[in-house]
Amino acid sequence: LARYRAFALEHASLAKSDYILYPTKKYLEEGYKRYYETWNAVEVHAPPPIVTWPTRNTGHEPKDVFLFYGRLFSWKGVDLFVDAAVSFLERTGSSETKFYIVGYDSNLPPAGNGTYTDYLLKKIPEEKKSQFSFPGHLSWKQLEELLPRVRAAVFPSYFESFCYAAHELYR
Repeated sequence: LARYRAFALEHASLAKSDYILYPTKKYLEEGYKRYYETWNAVEVHAPPPIVTWPTRNTGHEPKDVFLFYGRLFSWKGVDLFVDAAVSFLERTGSSETKFYIVGYDSNLPPAGNGTYTDYLLKKIPEEKKSQFSFPGHLSWKQLEELLPRVRAAVFPSYFESFCYAAHELYR
């Protein structure tokens, strides 16, 4: 019931807004206009702000980490990342490769109650769980320490607006 109230509040807020900010015209069309009633608001293109963190750290550590960096929600593609990681490990037999799922837990797993992390852990075979890390949200400093080990950061999101995570790590 609380989620339906939140959705109703969101719809009412957009209907009464003076301005609607959007990152791209496509996002405005696909992300807003498809799902919300008509509004009288002024539409304003607002590109994403880019932060200056984390700073580049070029260590000589082994590149043994595949990184998912984002909130643990179904539309962020974290399920797809875990499924692909398990498939990769089963096909290659790799024991050195690590998979880090970094980001705060939405506590909204597709299966109902509990944490999203617990839901994802059920998808990983017991013998592969030691190769997965769920550190939660990391500070910029912690992220800077992890980055030299990252072979690739993966953003399998089904739907994004700004994709701050990709911009931040690319920087």
